[in-house]
Amino acid sequence: MERDGQIRACLTTKRLSVLSETAQIRPGDDSPDAKRAADSARTQLNAIPGGVAGLVTGALDALSMGYAVGELVFAQDGTLAAVKWHDPRRFAAVAGESGDVVAVELLEGGHSGNGVSAEILFPASRFVWYTYQKRYGNPYGESDLVAAYRSFAEKDSVRRMWLQGLDRFGVPTPVATVPTNWTQKQIDELSARLGTLQSETSIVVPHGVTIGYDLDAGRVEPARAYLTKIEYEDTQIARAILGQDMTTQGATGSLASARVHADVLCDWVQSLRSDIAQCLSAQVAARIAQYTVGYGVATPVISFPNLSPAELAARRELVEGMITGQVVAPTEMWIRDWLGIPESVSPSPRFPPSSE
Repeated sequence: MERDGQIRACLTTKRLSVLSETAQIRPGDDSPDAKRAADSARTQLNAIPGGVAGLVTGALDALSMGYAVGELVFAQDGTLAAVKWHDPRRFAAVAGESGDVVAVELLEGGHSGNGVSAEILFPASRFVWYTYQKRYGNPYGESDLVAAYRSFAEKDSVRRMWLQGLDRFGVPTPVATVPTNWTQKQIDELSARLGTLQSETSIVVPHGVTIGYDLDAGRVEPARAYLTKIEYEDTQIARAILGQDMTTQGATGSLASARVHADVLCDWVQSLRSDIAQCLSAQVAARIAQYTVGYGVATPVISFPNLSPAELAARRELVEGMITGQVVAPTEMWIRDWLGIPESVSPSPRFPPSSE
């Protein structure tokens, strides 16, 4: 399904919308230990490959899979070295009575001595298990593609029907005018030869026979009907994944309608950000705090600014005024966090320095 252009566009829009803000890490309370734990979590998460953005990107696999599984890799000194995201179909969850994942089973396990497949269980603390749209304690969640499947299947069927129509009616139907004294056998033989005309460059017909094309026959294909159906299903796919369709469709409408659609997408994205941040706080930041500071410390909180377009515009205007009035310097790093802008990466020199 992800090979479909509309589904790919919608999922990419949703992913990039979530990643358009940078997650922040703050202490769970005002105690010195909580501040030290937050500093440790911030340092380690920024040091792993991909940083916090890579951590969120891995969790976003759940949009199409329903859940995402990441393996926590710790260095010998107890610090987090990486989070390796795996194909979630390789793992199964062992859930407790409350629905929480208490262990993770590797489905591609080895074999015991008697040739029977052996279960390989790992403690849940070794993994990040993010469940998308979790309901009724189901650890596997529900993918966005579930709601989009019917529209995808119907669109796929319409495409095949359209191709069949193009194959049949792509060339106008040849029409022969024959003398009235022809027998049915002669008519059938000529009809058979005309049937191969589409694959031949020329054909010889008896004297008195004229060949023409019925140009109206090419109109048998209801091209507009096929396009209308496909456009309708693309709209339903956009609504299933994004909650609205104007951010991916070339729809026309009023500015008010466009703002409503944009607000719907913003609400969905902000809710998704909060859900992912809560999971990462409990399953990543909390474990970093336990390993580096100790148990009993308040869990560092990972969160997104979740600014609405109006709030973001107001903050930008305020920062611009403060920079113009020389109240703050434009290089101060807190500005990026406050505006939800990802941290800058210093570009490496394209060429090595000259030896001269």
